[in-house]
Amino acid sequence: MTASANAKLPTMAQVTWRANDDLVRRVQAVAASEGLSMNELMTRVLSIATDSDERDPAAVRLRERLRAAGMLASWAPTSPAPPDAADLDRARAAAGTGTKLADIVSAQRR
Repeated sequence: MTASANAKLPTMAQVTWRANDDLVRRVQAVAASEGLSMNELMTRVLSIATDSDERDPAAVRLRERLRAAGMLASWAPTSPAPPDAADLDRARAAAGTGTKLADIVSAQRR
């Protein structure tokens, strides 16, 4: 696979979930009844709970249940604050004043 193809693949994290045996059995049963793995079911539920753009009827029903229980996530991604103008001016002034990379590489090759 090429580097450009790899860049398009979504990253995946692995999460460990601790729950009592009864809850795990219930989740397994629901997943099996839906023809899903536990991972697929939990990913779907968490996605619905955190993504208000999901519009299918099952997603809407689940969101309503979570909202009624006070468990619906309400967050919005935030962008970092822009840098302070003075910090930006200092960075601009310092840019390009250090030792050139070519000089460092040449010195290490001697």
